Amino acid sequence: MDKEKLKLVKKAIDIQLRKDVRKEAKELVLLASEEKVDELLKLHGDDNGNIFCICLDGIKYDLWKEGKLTKEQFPSFGEPFIEFHEADLIKTKKK
Repeated sequence: MDKEKLKLVKKAIDIQLRKDVRKEAKELVLLASEEKVDELLKLHGDDNGNIFCICLDGIKYDLWKEGKLTKEQFPSFGEPFIEFHEADLIKTKKK
């Protein structure tokens, strides 16, 4: 990845993410494909912060599936799937 693109994605991370996960995200994007970095930059430009975070989860997941890192690495990021637990669901009564 060229220096200018790296600078842009690091700036996007500073804007989109909480301070406590920024360093980890910046290290993760160094392992990402050029295509994924381009996707992050597009999401940032479109002001899609939530999807930006999900994309980082996807980067970690893809790298894990490729055997390039373990699930324990980059613990702030995980599988890009929403998990619902029964206790978290709001139950409504039928009228």
